[in-house]
Amino acid sequence: MKSQLITEIKAKLSIPNGTFIDAEIAEYIAPLQPSQYKDFFKALSGEEYAFKKGIDRVAIVAKRFTPESDHEAEARVIASLMHDINKIVLSESESKGEDYYRLMMALNVRKSFQLTDKQAYVMNEIGGREAIIKINTTEPNTLERKIIESLKRYERDNVGKTLALASSMSKNLIGNLTKEKGMR
Repeated sequence: MKSQLITEIKAKLSIPNGTFIDAEIAEYIAPLQPSQYKDFFKALSGEEYAFKKGIDRVAIVAKRFTPESDHEAEARVIASLMHDINKIVLSESESKGEDYYRLMMALNVRKSFQLTDKQAYVMNEIGGREAIIKINTTEPNTLERKIIESLKRYERDNVGKTLALASSMSKNLIGNLTKEKGMR
């Protein structure tokens, strides 16, 4: 069925035949479920893609049908949270007539906004309060990339800590079992 979809896509978008072209299209549509083929094929016709080459249309539409990674979704949540913090502090500053910067520096962000350990780690990693203060002047894709990199570092750090803790616990358990055996 997938090879039939590739053939139909090439015919619809006037994409020339070729082994590498077929492989490229196959790579783009790999994440699709067969139940999505019909909707995907229809989406290739969109007017917004009229100026794109056939293979480019396939890539763009495939991205729309591909679920975002956990990191991308989480990065968007954190970026949105940073925008919300900025907006709330700015609003508070205006309503009380107090200095925005002073309010931001006095705020316990983690406690006030009930951040998870991961969210607090990421925000600190990408610049902390200064990143929140500058959030509206930060290019969104750059911010998202920084957050994703920080999320990956967080996971690497925590995996290492978890493995070290598990190793330590198993050594203690083995040591305790050995002591108990010797006492009998």
